[in-house]
Amino acid sequence: MTRALGFSLLIPFVSLLVACQSAPAARSPETPPPPVASPKAPDLTLEPGSSYVKNPTLTLPREYWVVVREGSGSHFLFPRPDGAEALQKECGTGSPLAARLAAHALCHSATSSEEVAQVNHLSAELALEVSTFLHHDLSFRRSGESITPAPLTNDLLALCGQFPELRAGVTKARCDDEERYVAGGPRPALFMPFSEAELEALPAALNALYGVGPSALSAPSSQSVHATSLRSR
Repeated sequence: MTRALGFSLLIPFVSLLVACQSAPAARSPETPPPPVASPKAPDLTLEPGSSYVKNPTLTLPREYWVVVREGSGSHFLFPRPDGAEALQKECGTGSPLAARLAAHALCHSATSSEEVAQVNHLSAELALEVSTFLHHDLSFRRSGESITPAPLTNDLLALCGQFPELRAGVTKARCDDEERYVAGGPRPALFMPFSEAELEALPAALNALYGVGPSALSAPSSQSVHATSLRSR
């Protein structure tokens, strides 16, 4: 009886031991993938699997239209190039490039989700060709109460950091705001219109920053820079 009682006392212990051995080990929470470096932060956030593709034909100190490769293998440009003035002009020439632009809804601003999908799903070759073509004639200029092409937050922050005379002068308030926003401060929903002084000063400063177009300022680099054209005629 004593032996039987001892055996019965062992059963719960053995069952517990088997359960512990067969139970799956607790998984540690998965570490989220590190953020992908974006060439146009904070304007552009790259998703995991996406990557920036440097345009090897450009020797400018900065790229305005950058090429991004998605995890699916397709490519897009940021900012979106559809409807850009230079592309609209090219589309009227009947060139081979014009045909490729039209096939991807790049001759005018996209007006439907289908056209947006075409604009954002380009081959690597076409994306780089469009990037090079647009940079060939890149020049910032005043257009009414705005600037064309529109300066990105990334550009404004670069101006604030590289041109002390602007930082302390006509763009002081904007630089203060943008630096506060990028540090985590709340950004207002509405864009603050450019002042008359900014509309006069910023185009030349942006041209100097990018090493293109007419500029009344010294570019950050003294190196002469030009974009190589890939126009198809």
